[in-house]
This record gives sequence, C-alpha cells and structure tokens, in this order.
Amino acid sequence: MVGAVEVEHAVILISRIVVLALAIGLRVSAQTALDEFVGKDLWSSHYSHSARLRLEKLVGEVQKADVMPPSPWRVFRFARREETRYIVVMGEQLIIIPGGTSACIQLFDGSAKKIAGWCFLTGWRNMLQDVSAEFSQSLDAYLVVIRTAHMINGPDVAKQYFAIRKDRLCLIRLEDSDGAARQNEYVFPNYEIGIPPDAESVEEWASLLESKDRTDVLSAFEVDPAATRRPRRSQPR
Repeated sequence: MVGAVEVEHAVILISRIVVLALAIGLRVSAQTALDEFVGKDLWSSHYSHSARLRLEKLVGEVQKADVMPPSPWRVFRFARREETRYIVVMGEQLIIIPGGTSACIQLFDGSAKKIAGWCFLTGWRNMLQDVSAEFSQSLDAYLVVIRTAHMINGPDVAKQYFAIRKDRLCLIRLEDSDGAARQNEYVFPNYEIGIPPDAESVEEWASLLESKDRTDVLSAFEVDPAATRRPRRSQPR
C-alpha cells in the first residue's frame, strides 16, 4: 500500500507540474504579433508576404521623408518588471546623391498596442548602417543608437543616440567617426537630425539644462537657442 508520505510527495510533484504548465501557458499566451520579428534584420531577412502584411498593418501608414517612406528595419522587445515595451525602427536608405536618409521609431506596449511614433531625418549624403537598442540604467530610459556612414561631401555623423523615457523620444547625442560629440545642424533643414526638443527660446533651453531628468539635460546640448532667430537657407546640394 502507498503510504501517506508517498501520497503527499506525489501531490506536491503534481502541483509543481501544474504551476510550471500554467507558467508556460501564460508565457505563450503573452506572445504578440510583433514577437516573430524581434531580433531580425528585416531588410535582409526573407519572410512571407502574409507576415509582411501583418507587420505593415501594425506600424500603419508612414509618410515619405526624402524619396520613399521608411520601411521596417528592426524590432526590439524589453520585458521589465514594471512594463513591457516593443520598439520598432524603420529606415529609409539613401537612394540618390544628393539625397538623405530618414527613420521612424514606434513604441508599443506589451500587447502590441501602439503608444507613440516619431519620424525624422537621419542625415544628408549618408548611409544607414545598423541600429541597436538597450535599456540604460544610468538614464532610466530605452536607448536607440542609429549608426550611419557619410558619403561624398556628407557631414561626418557616425552615431545618433535617441532616448525614450516616459514614452517620450529625444535626441541626446551625435558622434562623428572618432567618437567626438557633434553639434546638430539648424541652418540647412535637410541636414538637421532627429526631433528637436521643446525649447524654442533661451529660457526654455535653460530649463532643460536645469531639469532633473538626464535625458532633458543631454537633449539640451543638441539645441541651438538662436536657431529660431536665424533664417533658414535653401537646401544644399
């Protein structure tokens, strides 16, 4: 006959199996339509027409920036204790010279519901090379880094750093190929990179510098407080 101890052990084992099965089931059920694209280079990966349509439906219609609308490039997923976020990066590659590149960054919640999206220029006479994303503990923000290579007569901008904090995007740093900081361009509109922060006056720029949010402070260094008072020039060739 089976003793009471053996029965108790069997009940405990069965309970653990049930808990594990439920955990696996929850993990599977938490998958969204974006998960199949996470971690892939969508420009070089071959996926079905139906999968492409599913992704295009999620990101929605995107307006063209230079020549063509940006197309899906990379999807990143971050599961943190307090939240899950998907970051979809789209890019428009250089097609003609003179010409430029552009990108869109879209933010989704854990159920693949779009929270926000931003589209912007990523340079003039340059090529998009790669994009990465990580969570920065020091900034308490998601950090998206777009790497570019300048072409003939193009400005030397090798890395563009964008921070997403509290579901808000800002450009926090530009670097040249030597890793030195580079100022954004505000005279020629097609040379301007990213989305300027909410600082249209010297006072608003100063408030960014005094902010307790480090992403605000870093974004302030990419602001030219005199830019709104300078006339914009025609597009350079």
